[in-house]
Amino acid sequence: MSLVKPNRRRFTDVEGLAAMVDRGDSLGVGGHHFARLPIALLRAIAQSDVRDLHYVCWAGGLPLELLLEANAVAEIDLCFSSLDIFGLPPRFRAAAETGAIPVRDWTALAMIQALRAAQQNLPSMPFQLPLGSDMLARVPGAGAMPDPVSGAATGFIPPLRLDTFVVHAQRADESGNVQIIGPRALDFAMAGAARKVLVTVEEIVPVGALRRDGRQSILTRNQVSAIALAPGGAYPASCLPFYVTGYQALSKALGDRDTSLTDSLRLPSDGVPELSQGAAKVAVETVLAMPALTHGGKQASVDEIISARIAAELDNGSFASAGAVSPLANVAYRLAKATHAPDMIIATMSCGHLDIAPNPMILSLIESLDCETAVAHAGGDDT
Repeated sequence: MSLVKPNRRRFTDVEGLAAMVDRGDSLGVGGHHFARLPIALLRAIAQSDVRDLHYVCWAGGLPLELLLEANAVAEIDLCFSSLDIFGLPPRFRAAAETGAIPVRDWTALAMIQALRAAQQNLPSMPFQLPLGSDMLARVPGAGAMPDPVSGAATGFIPPLRLDTFVVHAQRADESGNVQIIGPRALDFAMAGAARKVLVTVEEIVPVGALRRDGRQSILTRNQVSAIALAPGGAYPASCLPFYVTGYQALSKALGDRDTSLTDSLRLPSDGVPELSQGAAKVAVETVLAMPALTHGGKQASVDEIISARIAAELDNGSFASAGAVSPLANVAYRLAKATHAPDMIIATMSCGHLDIAPNPMILSLIESLDCETAVAHAGGDDT
């Protein structure tokens, strides 16, 4: 089937989007870590009778756990799977260790280039070889050969095509253009590689309204198959500037073995909690004006010693990157930039926030503060 999509979008509801996912689809999931995950749509897919999905994403994490719990996954292609500060994902770990579901490992760069090959209708794309590793032998379809121009040993990867890509975004306009604010993960490459692109959004706004916002990315309507209005559709993941990650809700959902993830990740009946909505609106200046906490003469903790030691390794020429939370790394980088290395560059959310200011490390606010102070927002395929 042609990847070309008509220019007029279909608007439906979340259940209507879920009904467009077919048995055996190669399914990509947008967002990253605990940011902009399409939780409402994934729950609807898990509650449907769709089975034998081929999960394809650079990260597994919460979306994969939800689909594995529903016995909806038959194959897995990814680069890693983690629940970040909540540890290893138990369902993925069990599937991988027992061999119950085939798992294929990718380097992030190989997956990015494979998606780009599909996006650009090319037979293959080059990528730098993983030196000192046998990962090349594990990446599906990858091979090494001399570059036709320079003769240097180079990796090549065939296209990685998706049947369906599901993603949550901040807004769509009435003609079907979709706005993504903040880090965009691999959303654009995956959308370009997919036959169907299914989007949930917080708001639908008039045509022209999307031009008013800065630092944003637009997925144009010719790339989108269908859209559903789903306020709170990412919660308990975040969707700035509407709400931050609900870490307490995530902790409860991931720690409750008596309730299914499909049920425990349900949006509260009264919507996203006011605390998560309010935290998304806290300005950097407000946080910086808070009184500093002191140790009161207490001995430094092991975590503090490690952070200080990492900070000492950094200087004005450093480029330091952290994942979604990564508390030790984040504290160390901010300490270095706020003290002896003001010219260093810090990138957080897997390089989604570029050149952030050294704000305090506050779990519930880290994403929103970094999003506000970042000089630029980027995607994982820019890394």
